[in-house]
Amino acid sequence: MKTPNEESLVEWPLIRTLRQVYGYTYIPPAEHPRLRTSDREVIFLPRLVAALARLNGISEAVALPIAQELVAVHDNRRWLEILRGQLSKRLPGEDQHRTITVVDLDHPERNEYAVTHQLTVQGLTERRPDVVVYVNGLPLVVIEAKSPLRSEQEVFHAIDQLSQYERDVPRLFFPNQFNIVTNNLTLLVGATGAGRFGFARWRDPWPKRLEDFNDDTERGLYSLLEPRRLCDLIAHFVVFETRDGKTVKKMARYQQLRAVNKMVARCVGDGPRRGLIWHTQGSGKSLTMAFAALKLKFHRGLSSPRLENPNLLILTDRLDLHDQISATFVACGLPNPLRAESIAELRALLQAGGVGQTVLTTIFRFRWDAPGLDAPSHAARLAALKELAAPRSDRWILLIDEAHRTQEKELGAYLRAVLPEAARFGFTGTPVKKDDLDTYQNFSPPGEKYLDKYGLIDAVKDGATVPIYHQTRLTEWKLNAKLLDVAFDQTFAQEGDELREELRRRGVTKGDLARFPERIELIAQDIWTHYTEHVQPDGHKGQVVAIDRLACVAYKEALDKTITRWLMKRRGLGEAEAKAQAAGMTACVYSPGQHDDVAHPQLAAFQVSPEEVTTTLVPRFNDPADPLCLLIVCNKLLTGFDAPIERVMYLDNPLKDHNLLQAIARTNRRFDRKDHGLIVDYIGVTRRLAEALAAYHAEDVAGASRDVDLLHDQLVAAHRDVMAFVAGAKRTNDAKANLDALIRHIGTEDRWYTFRHLADAFVLAYGALTPDPRVLPFLADLKYIGAAIPTGLAKFEQKEVVDWRRFSEKVRALLSEHLEVTGLGLITRLHTLTDPAFWEDFKPEADLETALVRKLTELKKETAERAARNPTRYTRFSKRVLALIEEFKKGDLTSLEPVEALARDIVEADRAAEAEGLDEGTYAVAELLHAAAPHPDGPAGVADLAREITALYGSEVHAPRSWQDRPELRRSLRASVRRVLMARDWPGWDGGLTEQIEALALTLYARG
Repeated sequence: MKTPNEESLVEWPLIRTLRQVYGYTYIPPAEHPRLRTSDREVIFLPRLVAALARLNGISEAVALPIAQELVAVHDNRRWLEILRGQLSKRLPGEDQHRTITVVDLDHPERNEYAVTHQLTVQGLTERRPDVVVYVNGLPLVVIEAKSPLRSEQEVFHAIDQLSQYERDVPRLFFPNQFNIVTNNLTLLVGATGAGRFGFARWRDPWPKRLEDFNDDTERGLYSLLEPRRLCDLIAHFVVFETRDGKTVKKMARYQQLRAVNKMVARCVGDGPRRGLIWHTQGSGKSLTMAFAALKLKFHRGLSSPRLENPNLLILTDRLDLHDQISATFVACGLPNPLRAESIAELRALLQAGGVGQTVLTTIFRFRWDAPGLDAPSHAARLAALKELAAPRSDRWILLIDEAHRTQEKELGAYLRAVLPEAARFGFTGTPVKKDDLDTYQNFSPPGEKYLDKYGLIDAVKDGATVPIYHQTRLTEWKLNAKLLDVAFDQTFAQEGDELREELRRRGVTKGDLARFPERIELIAQDIWTHYTEHVQPDGHKGQVVAIDRLACVAYKEALDKTITRWLMKRRGLGEAEAKAQAAGMTACVYSPGQHDDVAHPQLAAFQVSPEEVTTTLVPRFNDPADPLCLLIVCNKLLTGFDAPIERVMYLDNPLKDHNLLQAIARTNRRFDRKDHGLIVDYIGVTRRLAEALAAYHAEDVAGASRDVDLLHDQLVAAHRDVMAFVAGAKRTNDAKANLDALIRHIGTEDRWYTFRHLADAFVLAYGALTPDPRVLPFLADLKYIGAAIPTGLAKFEQKEVVDWRRFSEKVRALLSEHLEVTGLGLITRLHTLTDPAFWEDFKPEADLETALVRKLTELKKETAERAARNPTRYTRFSKRVLALIEEFKKGDLTSLEPVEALARDIVEADRAAEAEGLDEGTYAVAELLHAAAPHPDGPAGVADLAREITALYGSEVHAPRSWQDRPELRRSLRASVRRVLMARDWPGWDGGLTEQIEALALTLYARG
């Protein structure tokens, strides 16, 4: 009986579902040669030509050159524009350009949907993705399947595999819109180019229910690939966001699509045209508003008179949020967003009665001058109110950020007076308070709290944000109102009677106590100790939240002194240099006062202008290489501040309600090696978290922050699970014998994946808690389990290195030292073919099992790297290695001889190039030319032609710096190569040889 695997358990079931449920056509691998002329092509040209002819009412003869032109489009962003209808051509016999429909997003039923699998694609090396989804002959979605019998971690390995495909066969991903990985139990989706952090589960199949589907994959196929939903995603829910010169493709998450489509349904329906959306901080609320703008403006596939050229008004209540959302709209390429920067500008836009506008402004621009409202006569005031209304206000749709703050008092009244019939949707990143009936009344129909809710626990469950933990430190300095008199006497005992009496007269405040120098100095030392032990090793940063501006300065001065001493002691710096470095490692951010230079010169000394905060300080803080590691704030940068690198907040400000929720959420963004955010509380807020958040419904703030003791509980549970799995392995005082016994106990590849999942959970839990003393009883088992990870990877997966990046730097250093001290690191220490030590394993006295594991791992790494650079020469060696690995897994490889023979063949291939006196690039091109037109003298016989071609890519004139990133230069180089080949009438010049040479040049001649 055939063993169940990913093909039988995952691939075929999802292909059947797409065929039988959603009407997809199945294209068997045997048909691939008929649909393309070579394995380098990924577009099925006959199907694309037929679709262009059908959708545009033209002949296939007219459609063919359009299709051929599309095949040459190598830019993913341009492909999205083309799919959305931004392609126009002047066709034969027509006088004017007309829009060419490539995929009909308005009528999804007119497109042809197909699915195929095991599509061989030749690029830098040969790749074969599991499943590819085609629409009108275009590969728009790639699906990588993994067996559900293995660890759930396998879906993350599949993401890494897709990233490798994107590097090796980029052609497959030029038209691509998103990718899916699944093992049936878990399905993740991410936009083209997304790494691990860019993939997420699609948990909600709204408007259907979870119980309508049998498993995650069925639910995901409906949510993402049902034809109408697929077209909706492409039309409205994919954007390219450009910030700081870097462009990232982003795709909506399920809660964003759900919220936007609920809004659209309200806009076109007969019911109330309003609603309240709570999407917790860090889950992409600004992007949700951008997706809403896209769908409300373009509404492909939906026809409604209410959405004919609607006007959109995006409102915020703070300049920083206004700037943030405006930047998001511009970065995402939304067409013509207008910023109304004054009351007069806004009034002119609203009164003009235009259509199709997208306007961004703040609520304060509604503070209009309306003298008639002060008239003595009530009738006159009513008439004045009517005159405020903008013409055709029913054509306006309002998207209002932080809705619970923007609609209070007269500003909200002015807004509704000016736009009385507008559709109104409020957005908030924090839940609405229990007693905030006005917000519910303004936005929610009777009986409804939220039109859409995506709460704190949802975001953590999806991995959209990381969980937040809290711990209270230095409780003897915690401020408690009941002990205020005692604290006053203790704190100010050494002060003069005159000052003590003055303080008693005016009443001592928490601010007085919080700023007391001895307390600040003690906490500053504790902050720096905690930061250097827990946060700094992983490259993360933090915020200090002080009670007021004067406390910010006090913390800055105390931290500078503390860090200076640390730099002198730990790094041996002189005092002057240490002071200078320490000053650049912290910065204060607070609002300027009008007379600070006179009343509080210390505030003026550390003042950073608002412009400099945005343009300099925040980018420095977000830069892992910049020494600025702690921002000291009191109220600035507690909202509207997105810094994923921030892991810890040192809280010395008695925040509560939405201020507390917004502040602690600064630490919840995802970042490399960051599995949680941490609040270190010096003022006692988290001890009374329920009280501080009592204004909210309990279910809305559940999971806002968890006690750090839960990290210990998680470590205990992870340790229990992994140790139960390895309980049958014999364990002695001999580290090498223990490792051998553990690997034998794991035994099979399937058991290895289970072990790896359990081991990863244990190592991650240990890293999250260390250096807490409670980790010490687990240390011996951490070393024991951790030592097996690199050996198991080599034996069961033939992977050359562990991806330690997921783990804390503290744990990585610990395990590395353990492997070095015990000598276990030698077992998995890899050598290259040019290293004399590589050949030691082939000596008769070498341990056969260890040698086979190491040599196969080394050769797999070596040939993969070489094949990526030069597929013509090394792909054949890579295939031989993989064949030997399969023999090893079956137990049929009992000798090192075939492995040594392979290694020596690779060396001989290298020497052949050296013997001809050609560099690697020239010899590689010569091999390509020889493969296209065999020469009796081999590659050496075409050396001159190869030199002529590589001289182009090696030339500063033809291929200047960053040529590989400039499409016009790449086109010019391809044309030059084609001319060289044509001049000699070289076979293949018109059949893909030029592109093969370019692919090789991209790996060998790219310049930064």
